[in-house]
Amino acid sequence: TIGLCPIRQFYREEDCDEVNPLYSKVFWIYYPELQEIAANQNIKKYNITETETFDDFIFNQKYEGKFFKDSAHYYHFYDELPVLAEKMTHNFLNLYSEKKGVNLTLLPEIKPIEIENENYTKIKSKDFKTSEIVYTNIAIYGNEELFLPFVPKMGFKSFIDVILDAALLSGYRCYKTHNFKKQLTTDEINTKMGAWSGNIAVYNYSGDIDSMYIEEPYRSEEITNFILKELWLYDKEGAIVAKRIISICPVRKYYADDDVDMLSPIYIETFWLNFNEYTKFFKEKYVTQTEVGMPITFNNFFVKNKYRLSINSQEKISKRQAKKILKKL
Repeated sequence: TIGLCPIRQFYREEDCDEVNPLYSKVFWIYYPELQEIAANQNIKKYNITETETFDDFIFNQKYEGKFFKDSAHYYHFYDELPVLAEKMTHNFLNLYSEKKGVNLTLLPEIKPIEIENENYTKIKSKDFKTSEIVYTNIAIYGNEELFLPFVPKMGFKSFIDVILDAALLSGYRCYKTHNFKKQLTTDEINTKMGAWSGNIAVYNYSGDIDSMYIEEPYRSEEITNFILKELWLYDKEGAIVAKRIISICPVRKYYADDDVDMLSPIYIETFWLNFNEYTKFFKEKYVTQTEVGMPITFNNFFVKNKYRLSINSQEKISKRQAKKILKKL
């Protein structure tokens, strides 16, 4: 056993009946470092054959569940963690935090393996017959992993927070339009995201009206969907040969200040980013997992078409135009 990783089960706020559970990894612990602690935790009271300590429980493989693997490792997980094992694991992790003097809730995710990022395969002119520019929509439902967590947690961030880290902190460019005509400043990006600052009227201690300067940061949870501008290529039979993302636009949903009952939502296209420019950054950031399985980078998530979409509009373009676009991707 190389490592242990608790899996968190949770539900969306609107899933009041808790019908559709979501899952995410919490953190990884390197097991050999903890083996001494595990060997000293007596669990004889649980009456498991050939098992006196937590280390016996791991070493003798007294757990049940399924396996999955990558090219270098086997992983094991429970469909449902038995109450018995759940209690032992909980006690073990608490003991670990006491011995090591750390707060488990603050431990970062330790990736068990290096993820090999994929790039789009090269498309030759002979590989396709016709082409279209297609504007697609990625909504939160069906693509929850892109919108979680709502608040950065355990080293994971939502897709919009990853984008804003790149744009506001790492110098990546954002544009006003999908064809990258006008680059936006960081102040303009913040404004598009709803951030603002200024004076507001307040009552002072004397009961008189005064003014107060405040700064309101952007709210990434107001991003409810993404628009993708894609190049779709077809063979002579009309079947899709390949899809390539050209640009992405986060869409913000908010309400006017006087719409206190929130009856008339306002939707705006915040900014457009060149997907090709962000590829390197996306290769270093991991998608929040909503089910147990291999971790995946944002780059691979899009290159492997892991997202669910609906089509907004389609526009036929010439093969010459398609070839010109492909040269830039």
